[in-house]
Amino acid sequence: MESRGLINLFARHPVAGNLLMILMILFGSYGLTQLSRQVLPDFVLDVINISVQWPGASPADVEANILEAIEPEVRFLENVDRVDSGALEGSAGITITYREGTNMSAALAEVQAAVARITTFP
Repeated sequence: MESRGLINLFARHPVAGNLLMILMILFGSYGLTQLSRQVLPDFVLDVINISVQWPGASPADVEANILEAIEPEVRFLENVDRVDSGALEGSAGITITYREGTNMSAALAEVQAAVARITTFP
């Protein structure tokens, strides 16, 4: 009985393995030249984080005096998708998520202007 497997083929024709290896190297080299690559890829995070420190304040005070002042100012800015906030002892954090494709430089300027308009901070 004669076996007709791949190993048997390369055993009977020793040059075939070398030709296959050369073809794989050539196609691999061609593929590498066609590959799109960047050292620093272009991507944008559509998120702005605001962090406020108020040493010694309770979470209830931080929420009442910091979060309730900032949230209405930033919630209705242009292209805002979601606003999440949290209060801890002595600090507050607000995460503003924007719709995809938003100009984040302009959005950051709008957020800075909105927070600067608030005059009721303790």
